[in-house]
Amino acid sequence: MRNVTYAFLGPEELAAKFGKKGTATDITLYNAKHGDAHLNLVTAPRFPDKIMSLLLALDMADEIVLWPQQLDRSLGETVVAADLLGRTTGFLRVGPQLAIEQIKELLAKTSLRGLTASDEPEPVFRERLFERAKPSAPGGSPVIPVDHSFPVKGVGTVILALVRQGEVKAHQTLQAFPTTKTFDVRSVQVHDVDLPSAGGRSRVGLAVKGAEPDEVGRGKVLAPPGSLKVLPENQAFAADVSLSPFAKWQPRAGAVLHLFHALQDVVARVESFEPVAPLKAKARIKLEGPMAVAPGSAMLLVDVDNKAQRLVGRVEPAPT
Repeated sequence: MRNVTYAFLGPEELAAKFGKKGTATDITLYNAKHGDAHLNLVTAPRFPDKIMSLLLALDMADEIVLWPQQLDRSLGETVVAADLLGRTTGFLRVGPQLAIEQIKELLAKTSLRGLTASDEPEPVFRERLFERAKPSAPGGSPVIPVDHSFPVKGVGTVILALVRQGEVKAHQTLQAFPTTKTFDVRSVQVHDVDLPSAGGRSRVGLAVKGAEPDEVGRGKVLAPPGSLKVLPENQAFAADVSLSPFAKWQPRAGAVLHLFHALQDVVARVESFEPVAPLKAKARIKLEGPMAVAPGSAMLLVDVDNKAQRLVGRVEPAPT
């Protein structure tokens, strides 16, 4: 089985041409299957009004489909967000009012310059999307940021998520970080097919025992008990901050921002912020709630109410 998930950064009606519509909230998922390949597209229907909608879609993705319709501020913010989250591979297509060479020139000085440009007919492009699917890697400790959870009559609590790494198995015990809540996985489904396990890159539905939907919903990262580090609430931690190359301002001590990481969004207060080099700073940050640390996932400082610049930079907690 091969899997690939794209953040589809273009009009919703275009995404619908490449997959069947599934869960729709502040993100919308479309899925399709071709042979042994599974395709997931994640859109951000509330962006540009809500920056978190865009960050959620990007954070869930392996690669991106950048499909701008016009040159505007939203395109620039999308490029910055993809860069900060490390989503720099995928495809570039453009709307009828733009020339693809025009956008390639704009991206030439960004980390998205390697996107594969495509002006192929949509049926051909659909095949290209499947070509990037890769086999799920078996084995290893699972790390699973939850995007949705809900009750199902006769089944109980069901969790929808993408396996970030490792392998999740039926009858496995997991912890819902950053809480201490543990529960058992009753069954594992991939695209409505029951399986004994599912590896990294798989989109899974987990029926679980011993947890209510609100205990294992968005903001929780599932992993074996005791396997993840947690940044505690109301306890400042030291961090290195890499500002966006397009940053127009820097935080000051006392600033109240948001820390986004592995689909978690926690209010954060900047206790100190000291520039140490161009676009580099040392900071101390205090969270208003706990946050699980998912290995390999970027952590961003975000000012959700600053329309001039909502994306501040990438955060790397100092070793403890």
